[in-house]
Amino acid sequence: MPAFRRFTLVLVPVALLLIAAVTPGPCRLIRGQSTPEDPSDDVSVCRTDVWIHENGQKLANLAGAGQGSYPTWDGTKPTASYQSGAGAATVTHWAPSLSDPNHTATSFITEGTVTGNVDNLAAVFYLSAPVDEHGFGAYYPHFQLTVDGQVIYEAGDANDYNVPLSSVSDGIVEMRFAFTGLYDVIGQPNDPEKEHTVRLLTRGWTYGDEAVFIYDTAEVPSGFVFNIEQNKLGSYTQFQVG
Repeated sequence: MPAFRRFTLVLVPVALLLIAAVTPGPCRLIRGQSTPEDPSDDVSVCRTDVWIHENGQKLANLAGAGQGSYPTWDGTKPTASYQSGAGAATVTHWAPSLSDPNHTATSFITEGTVTGNVDNLAAVFYLSAPVDEHGFGAYYPHFQLTVDGQVIYEAGDANDYNVPLSSVSDGIVEMRFAFTGLYDVIGQPNDPEKEHTVRLLTRGWTYGDEAVFIYDTAEVPSGFVFNIEQNKLGSYTQFQVG
């Protein structure tokens, strides 16, 4: 078992930043490129950009405790500032995961839908994680990705799973990661009309991975890109699913 990263926890005050239709963008083939004369084996995906919004809970941990709904997403990018009261947050902590790897009340969970084939899922999350930011420059996650009620990826809980952090403003950082190879795992081949339900749980692994995930403001527009172009994946830490 990998050794825990040990250090003194530094406590800093964290302000809780106190949201449409999803329109697919450019489409591309992910199967059938080598047989242009035979469209029967073609599989296409369409880029879909979405942003995470509060769903009736400024502090979404309450949803994990059975009170209300998790944050969800749509195609509208937040435009309101936290200074006007916009935004919401989820506080995450690794300790409850020692007995429950997917402890809902202390994990960042967001869920929603996307229509059509899915090849990859890229995320941009904004968070405050002072120990990981200043001590390591990376966040050490545990993920559970569920599509249509099926867990298709669950991994983390080790030092070799990490996502670099980039400073956005004082105390706020950005992390970029992507799940790839989803099409072969989801089990719904070539159905461009099917609506998929997607749920992502994120939390830290061990000491120092405490964090506050923030979203739904113009300053911190956390969100996803379904089916991002392959040549744009380079800026994301990639986790291969299928």
